[in-house]
Amino acid sequence: MPILLVLLLVASVLDIHWPAAVVLLPPGWSAGLTAGLVGLSVLASLAVSLRTARVLHRHPERRARAARWYARWRQFAFYLNVGITVVALFVLGWGRWVRTVCVDRPSAEVLAAVVAGELDPSALAGHTFRLLPFAELLVPAPYLLTMMLNWLAYWPAERAIFRAAHPDRPFWSPFGFWLNNARQFLFIAFLPVLLCVAHQTATRAFPVFTSHWAYQFGMSFSALGLAMLLPLVIRPLLGLKRLPPGPLRDRLHATARRLGVGFSDYLLWPTRGAVANAMVIGIIPWARYVIFTDRLLEDLADDELDAVFGHEAGHARYGHLPYYMVFLALSGGAIYGLAMLLFAGLDRLGVNLDPPPSLVPFLPLPPLAIMGMYLFVVFGWLSRVCERQADIFGARAGSCGNPDCTGHDADTMLVTRGRGLCPTGVRSMVRALEKVLMLNGWDAAPRRGNLFQRAMGWVRAWQHGPTTSRIDYLLGLIDQPERADRHDRRAFWVRVLLAIVLMAFTAVASDELARWLF
Repeated sequence: MPILLVLLLVASVLDIHWPAAVVLLPPGWSAGLTAGLVGLSVLASLAVSLRTARVLHRHPERRARAARWYARWRQFAFYLNVGITVVALFVLGWGRWVRTVCVDRPSAEVLAAVVAGELDPSALAGHTFRLLPFAELLVPAPYLLTMMLNWLAYWPAERAIFRAAHPDRPFWSPFGFWLNNARQFLFIAFLPVLLCVAHQTATRAFPVFTSHWAYQFGMSFSALGLAMLLPLVIRPLLGLKRLPPGPLRDRLHATARRLGVGFSDYLLWPTRGAVANAMVIGIIPWARYVIFTDRLLEDLADDELDAVFGHEAGHARYGHLPYYMVFLALSGGAIYGLAMLLFAGLDRLGVNLDPPPSLVPFLPLPPLAIMGMYLFVVFGWLSRVCERQADIFGARAGSCGNPDCTGHDADTMLVTRGRGLCPTGVRSMVRALEKVLMLNGWDAAPRRGNLFQRAMGWVRAWQHGPTTSRIDYLLGLIDQPERADRHDRRAFWVRVLLAIVLMAFTAVASDELARWLF
């Protein structure tokens, strides 16, 4: 859940006056108790990892069961890590300790002059205690430190799981495994947080410059610029390599031309077999890449690889990535405008809008919480609609023109531009999903089970939908292929109507806000 994680991290680095510890603690105890919780969490992860490695060393045939149990712990550890950070901030006073200690204080010479009577003590009264540059990053430090130490703790289990399947292949060194995870986190979640902290640091250091309209205009389009430049920086960031010339590259290029989708290049993500995944990045065709991990290319058959490539090509074909950017921009404007509309209505009714002084420091948090819930519900629904459309296109990528075909051979002509759908193409996509699920050791949402298990399955897969549900839907297309066209039409109208609604709310709220202000 990268988007929600980014929101949580951004919330933690905002200019918030965090509460003091619930219980009066001596100076430094907040840091000590927080470090203790971090240590206990890392030790628990290490114990789980060592137990998993020990079980697989004695019984390598239990790989699937051990991997599922270990994956469940990692999911639980994520929520535990978030919980520890919340306890540190709101119970142990970690945030208050950071904002008390990490400030620029008067120099030693000034303090010595005041003590010696050479300088009037009133000189200290005018000193502004500002946070040190990038000091906000220490506020989510419990989460970040736990996560980084957990990467080292997880290494024994990850190596054992990998070697149980590939006994003759080398695995990452501990540092290499840590660096690989750090690169992914920096790319997926940390860059927006770093930009937010850099903006706040610049605002404290150069308030006149950052208040200028040119700077504000540039910041407003920073997300668009980041999205445009991301394909250029991701290659060194993740250590990606250009897929070498050969039959595989030729096959991917021929499939892209047959589907009518253009890519700048095809990149290999060397993970030493740790990850089986693919992705597409870039919102414009001449700066758009499709990325495959090494394990995906090694373990998938040709027809399964065509299906995965077709899924990623579907995102490009239907413009999902640029639409997501438009959706997020419109959503921010609509939510802000609706809030202003609500405040204007309450002001007309004479409702006192001044919050209690004790709540003023936390005013930035409710908008982020509302945005998080909105993204989880609305963007999650939109993303699942688009992912299903990409799944269908992945099935179309390996389909011929015969809706009743029973298999393909070397002479079978596949339909161009993904206009056909046959049982063989559907089954190839289904096998690809099942294999990716198995290779990554992901815990699929159960088709049966208690309500809590099924709910957690949906929470974990809030952007893509549970893999089991995706597979069931695809298998249903074999007998009812017309459902694929219906879903394509539904996805189109969902995106159009959602954009219209968001623009309407933004326009109405902006008009109301202008009348309220002027």
